Amino acid sequence: MPHVREDGTIGLEDLPAFIQLLEAAFGDPDRIATAERKMREIKQKNSEFSQYYAEFQVIAADLDWNPSALRNALRIGLSGEMKDSFTYSDMPEELPAFVTVCQKRDNQIRQRRAEKAAQNTGSGIGFASPQASSDSENPGNGSCWNGRRIYQTSANGSQCRQKKDFGRGKSKEVRGWEVFVLWWV
Repeated sequence: MPHVREDGTIGLEDLPAFIQLLEAAFGDPDRIATAERKMREIKQKNSEFSQYYAEFQVIAADLDWNPSALRNALRIGLSGEMKDSFTYSDMPEELPAFVTVCQKRDNQIRQRRAEKAAQNTGSGIGFASPQASSDSENPGNGSCWNGRRIYQTSANGSQCRQKKDFGRGKSKEVRGWEVFVLWWV
């Protein structure tokens, strides 16, 4: 064994020498070329920006690129939705500011996507208060309005149920006239 002395001790001076020996035996022989290839391939796709950026930083650690080149590579790998979010606004020139804006936009995009999913397949929340309704909010006698649809109320106003189903599924009747919740299937 080349690094073991006759007395059984290891012939390496310190830990960095040992790490260098391991990297020579098991490491990537061309880390820079591998990192450049990975940088061209990395894409955000549907992952959160924070996950994409963490993977990006691991790759960037092996490269000696300036901040402008890193910002450009980061931008190229962004999802289509993220790129679209910059259509009508300028992208920050500095890498840290660009990362901060991307994180905020990604959070906004995901929040809006969740809102849309709740509207299409989840629940919608509406408010019906006979005391607070004006003529524009109350389309007629015995009705309540949640901002999108007309609902029928019972004679005393204590029950609100869907007057017409627009193909969204079933509605559940909710007792009480303050708040009602609709479930679409």
